[in-house]
Amino acid sequence: EIKAALPLFGYKNQQVANNEPYYVIFPGARVSIRQWETLKFAQLTELIFHKSGWRGVICGGKDEVKLAEEIKNNSSAPLE
Repeated sequence: EIKAALPLFGYKNQQVANNEPYYVIFPGARVSIRQWETLKFAQLTELIFHKSGWRGVICGGKDEVKLAEEIKNNSSAPLE
């Protein structure tokens, strides 16, 4: 079970272009042993969404595109 405290890092007023709050995840890691499973990221995005209603933004470089797609495919939370 994943537990998180909200709001994340106190960024209550972060907003996307349409004036809605959002959070950001960075799923990539340079060292594979430090790489978190995409399913855990998906579970975390669902938890954050269900507790806050915020949309998620997945950030990273071109090497993380596959990770982002896997997270989006395994999460029911709105993600960009």
